[in-house]
Amino acid sequence: MKKTTSNTENDNPDQKEKDSLKNSTENISQQTKDELAEFNELLKDSLLESQILLKQSQQITPLGTYKLDISSGIWVSSEVLDHIFGIDADSIIHPEWRKRMTDYFTNEVLGKKTKFDKEFKIIRQNDHEERWIHVLGDLKFDDNNQPIYLIGTVHDITERKQEEGLLAAVEHTDNIVTVKDLNLRIIAVNQAFVNASGHTSTKSIIGKTDAEVFGMSEPVRTYMKDEIKAQKLKPGEFILREEPLILPDGNTITILTRKYPIFDPEGNLFCTGN
Repeated sequence: MKKTTSNTENDNPDQKEKDSLKNSTENISQQTKDELAEFNELLKDSLLESQILLKQSQQITPLGTYKLDISSGIWVSSEVLDHIFGIDADSIIHPEWRKRMTDYFTNEVLGKKTKFDKEFKIIRQNDHEERWIHVLGDLKFDDNNQPIYLIGTVHDITERKQEEGLLAAVEHTDNIVTVKDLNLRIIAVNQAFVNASGHTSTKSIIGKTDAEVFGMSEPVRTYMKDEIKAQKLKPGEFILREEPLILPDGNTITILTRKYPIFDPEGNLFCTGN
């Protein structure tokens, strides 16, 4: 009788499936491996971009994000940024700033391979309004340490620039000048006001109301009521009134005050001045 030997390893269907899977895995083509490596590189770049944007977003509150391909000049921006600036980013730069920004980008950012960090003026495309923006950006380099694109954020700082302009304006007069926000809190004063209030610096006044600076009294109450009324005035209108002012030495003088609304370039009420 012929003796036969059973090959249990070959007859086992589970083992056959494992062997097939093993062979398939071992036969992955080099092309597939290259594709996987390329995908991983793209993933790393994507994560890097996200980290850069997150880091910059923590430094300022961005209105939008962008990515500029340096070799092609292609500009990719977020929906928010497109809404504010339009598609063609170059055309919105204020004519007074175009040469300065070209020199800065070419000589400083690309020439010295530094971060992009600049405040400058633009002209918005939809309404041709002048705005101030703060642009931050980081260069991404290739294997030869050559910059290939710039990625970063853009922040509209027009309101801050307006406040800085008010601060500069009130300092160039001997009259008592204050600028208050819509909550009647002081956002700008000159030295004449500091002296009249008995304080030693603007830092101890900024952010306070007249009641907190002078103490609540009937004249101060009337003064604050007039400022609320001034918020309802039209551009060019003002409230003119003679009012008592108690000086730090206890003496009282009469001053002529003019309270008026201040509007931003879009015509929105921004603050009041007096």
